[in-house]
Amino acid sequence: MTDTPPPPPPAEGPQRPEQGRRLVGPPSSLLAAVKLMYVGAGLQALALVFTFAARVELRDQIAEERPDLTADQVDRAMNMQLLSVAIVDILAVAMWIWIARTNRRGLEWARIVATVLGPLNIAFTLFSLSQSAGVAIVVRFLTIALSAAILFLLYRPDSTAYYKAV
Repeated sequence: MTDTPPPPPPAEGPQRPEQGRRLVGPPSSLLAAVKLMYVGAGLQALALVFTFAARVELRDQIAEERPDLTADQVDRAMNMQLLSVAIVDILAVAMWIWIARTNRRGLEWARIVATVLGPLNIAFTLFSLSQSAGVAIVVRFLTIALSAAILFLLYRPDSTAYYKAV
C-alpha cells in the first residue's frame, strides 16, 4: 500500500481558476443577460412584423406628411421605408444572436462589443421610431429598456469575474 496524503481541506471563500478550480459555467447574471439578448432578437423580429402589419397606417402617415406626392410616389416612399426598417431589423436580429452566443462563452471582447452595440441599438431604435407605427413603437421602446438591463447584468461582479477567468 502506498501512503497517499489526504486531500487538502477546502479553501474558504470562492476559489479562483488559477487556484485549481475548474470553471463550471457562466454565472446566473451572465446567463440572464444572454436570455435577455435572445428576447431582444425576438422583440426585434416582432417589431419588424408589426411594422409590416401597420403598412397601411405608414402609407397614410407618408401621404399626410407629403401631400405633394402622387399615390405611386407615396407607395415607393413607403416601400423604401419598409425596406430600410427590414434591413436594419434583420441585421439587428443577427447581431443579438451573435452577441448572445459570444458573451455566453465568456469572451471579454464580446462584452466590450455588447457595450458598444447597446447605445447603437438605442440610436437605431430611436431612428426607426419615425418609421414605425402602432405596436411596433412599444416593442422598440422595450428593446431600449432591454439593452440597459443587459448591460447591467454583463457588468455584475460575478459576470466580471467569469469574463476575467475565461
